[in-house]
Amino acid sequence: MELGFGGRTSKEQVVKGVASGVCQVEAYSLKDSQLPMLGMDTALLTYDESQITRCQGKPVSSPCWVSSLYIKRYGRWLNMLYKQTTVAK
Repeated sequence: MELGFGGRTSKEQVVKGVASGVCQVEAYSLKDSQLPMLGMDTALLTYDESQITRCQGKPVSSPCWVSSLYIKRYGRWLNMLYKQTTVAK
């Protein structure tokens, strides 16, 4: 599940949106990434991102703080939750 600017989004919705070509990315960068382990099979990836992106002609909010919760299941790391928060300007 993703929690973004438009609320909750399922994996299927995210994959469909990415594949649609509705967004154009001109620039994208990450900084200050951290990956603390919360347990043997749980990790929390955090980073700052900034981008110049337009989706359906509208600019995407930037910069943002991002967190992704990963859980290891059956030998694979799975992204269980993605959350982005726009940095107040």
